[in-house]
Formats: sequence, C-alpha cells, structure tokens
Amino acid sequence: MMKVTKFLFISLALLGLGCSTQEEEDMFDEAAQFEADLEAIDQYIVDNGLTDDTIHHSTGIRYIIKEEGTGIKPRVGDVIKVDYAGRLLDDTVFDSGENGPFETNLNTGRMILGWYYICQEMNEGDKFTVFIPSLYGYGKNGSGGSVPPNSPLIFEMHMLRVGE
Repeated sequence: MMKVTKFLFISLALLGLGCSTQEEEDMFDEAAQFEADLEAIDQYIVDNGLTDDTIHHSTGIRYIIKEEGTGIKPRVGDVIKVDYAGRLLDDTVFDSGENGPFETNLNTGRMILGWYYICQEMNEGDKFTVFIPSLYGYGKNGSGGSVPPNSPLIFEMHMLRVGE
C-alpha cells in the first residue's frame, strides 16, 4: 500500500509540473514580446548611428536600403534568389548562406514571415539591412542552437534574381 501511495503522490506531482508548464506557455504575451523586440531593435539602430537611414515597415520590421537595384519587384509566387547573412542583435552570426544563395518561391512556406514581407519591398539588385522582430523570425521557440527563443534578427540581404 505504501508503494502505491508513493507512486500516486509522485504521479500527481509530475502531473502538476506539467500543468504549470502549460500555464506558463499560455501566459506568453506575444504583444509584450513584440514591443520588447522593437525597443531592442531601435536601441541597436540608435547605438550604431543608423537612425537617419532606417525605414519603418508597417509590420514593425525596420530596414535600410544599402544599394538600389534596377530590376523588378517580386510578387507572391515568383521565384527569388537571395544572398544573405543573418545575425543576432549582439552581432553573433547564426547563418551566413555559405551554402549559396537561398532560392525559393516567394511564399510563407519556406521562409520566415519577416522575409516574406521584406522581399516584397525589394527590387532585383537591391541590398537591404533588415531588422526583424522575433514574431516574424523564429519566435518563442528559436531555431536549433543558433537562434535563442525570442531573438530579434538582422539580415544583410541581396535580391539577386526575380523570376526563373
């Protein structure tokens, strides 16, 4: 009887821990995280003297046009080819595109949401520096060991090609 009671007690305790974890997940405040990300991004922009050049997209994404291209702007579904490097706000590089440019159809299936929005702003040949809040990046889960949860991202992006 003692072993059964001990087993039930441990089982209930573990079940209680599981509920606490679910409650914490349910309590995640996406709006507060978004605001915190924008504050961190804006502080990075100020600290690096980029305020005069920065454009604020309606989504909250910030970007700087480093070089203007002369090509066409992609539409949803178009094939795009983008050379890129990604880093965190502490300038740690998490993805350098060392395996070559990213080529895909412009849609939400194979890219983070921030790329989906900003690629529609770019013309073929454009080079942008893009600051993406975590909501439009890898969110509260992060990405593997390279991007921690709730990390705003910076991308250097070059729209190499639009179309086949």
